[in-house]
Amino acid sequence: MGGLLRSGAEKAGPNRRVRCGLQPGVLGDRDLSSTAGFVKKGITMGMFFRRIVTLTAGVGLVVGAGIAAAGPASAEEGDASCKSGEVCFFWGKNFTGCVSTFYDDNRDHGYYRFGTGCTGKGEALEDNAASAKNKASVSNVYIWEDDNYGGTSIMIQNGAEKANLGALRNHNSSHYFSIW
Repeated sequence: MGGLLRSGAEKAGPNRRVRCGLQPGVLGDRDLSSTAGFVKKGITMGMFFRRIVTLTAGVGLVVGAGIAAAGPASAEEGDASCKSGEVCFFWGKNFTGCVSTFYDDNRDHGYYRFGTGCTGKGEALEDNAASAKNKASVSNVYIWEDDNYGGTSIMIQNGAEKANLGALRNHNSSHYFSIW
């Protein structure tokens, strides 16, 4: 069983692993025995990367589960109050009738209806808002005529309100917050 072996290789035997490549802890002339103890602890680079991938996947699952549990952001249909941080759409002008509130952007008002127990109850928010308040602390809100922020728009500065949406009265379809 003679022959040449690669550097660091051993002859195979009944209780021996064949190991080809570099000497344990040495990469060329550089001693790696002090780098994180991989070789000393018997952890190969392949094992190390598998552990990193497993850990990363586990963290991703935990974060993903938290996001899924939070659920989608939506309007608080029928909420009679207009809280700090929200844009509030009112069914009637001068802030009368039902109100729908949002705390983030919305590309399509067609999925939301005004709440119950007030004038405008059950009607779609899209193309039915006559007035609005922007209670956002730092953001302006842009209200758009069409879905996906298209068509004509008006801007309501943070902390301001419009008792009559003018050209967009009963022509609202989307909105977004912006600091500009």
